[in-house]
Amino acid sequence: MQIRRCAIVLLEPRERLDFDLALVRERGNGLRSKLEWFALAPPRAAEIALTAEEVALLGELSPTQWADCEELACAHPRRGYSTHCSRNN
Repeated sequence: MQIRRCAIVLLEPRERLDFDLALVRERGNGLRSKLEWFALAPPRAAEIALTAEEVALLGELSPTQWADCEELACAHPRRGYSTHCSRNN
């Protein structure tokens, strides 16, 4: 299968804060922070949650040149290529 990214993709980092009473005892503020990434692209109606590896993948893929998904997965097995390719099947 061939893959390329959309020509127009907006990557949005978000921080989610959760309150944890146990952290108040340990560190004082009680807030647990988690950074999350989301992609917004015109062909998709909804935002797509991404891992850090998938964000890096989008930075490497061309919007004009097709790449073979199997070759990318073999060359970069831990970078999210195989996950991304299987999402679109």
